[in-house]
Amino acid sequence: MTVTISDIAKITGKNRSTVSRVLRNDTDFPVSEKSRREILEVAKKLNYVPAHFARSLATGKSYCVAIVLGNAEKDLAESGFSPVLLEMTRTCLKHGYHLTLLPMDNSDPSDNELLEMVRGRRIDGFYIGTNMLGPEAMEELSSRKVPIVTTELDPQIAKTGLVSVVRKDDGPGLQELVRELVSRGHRKI
Repeated sequence: MTVTISDIAKITGKNRSTVSRVLRNDTDFPVSEKSRREILEVAKKLNYVPAHFARSLATGKSYCVAIVLGNAEKDLAESGFSPVLLEMTRTCLKHGYHLTLLPMDNSDPSDNELLEMVRGRRIDGFYIGTNMLGPEAMEELSSRKVPIVTTELDPQIAKTGLVSVVRKDDGPGLQELVRELVSRGHRKI
């Protein structure tokens, strides 16, 4: 049997909206510590898990972040991409988001497909190669305040301030590799 907020509200004698706010950890809503504890204890006892679709409906968010792949086969085969993908997945899950891979063909980029996902509220944010989107798509994503993160720095896009750039630091890994090769007797690296 699936446990709902209504079930918890009935057991605790609290209003559904109060239960919902406590379970979302909404600190803007004043609830006594006793009530908060009671709601959380009942939720734990009943093994309450929020319904993804109900949460999305209530907040207007999809809780989904997309990684846009320009060349899916090449991107997924790249050895350095696996740890990044794994860490992004862990981080998203930790914050209640799902990660989806969105393959786009670089030879025929479809800004419309991507924008339809945003307009339909199926995606809340993107990790994307900035050179993969046309200026119209960038403008619409910006006007909709859709978060975009990249590890690429296209000078033209950087000037706009529309995209957050995360710098990759391969230095420590390369230093470790050199140390390991030297320890194995390699002299020319």
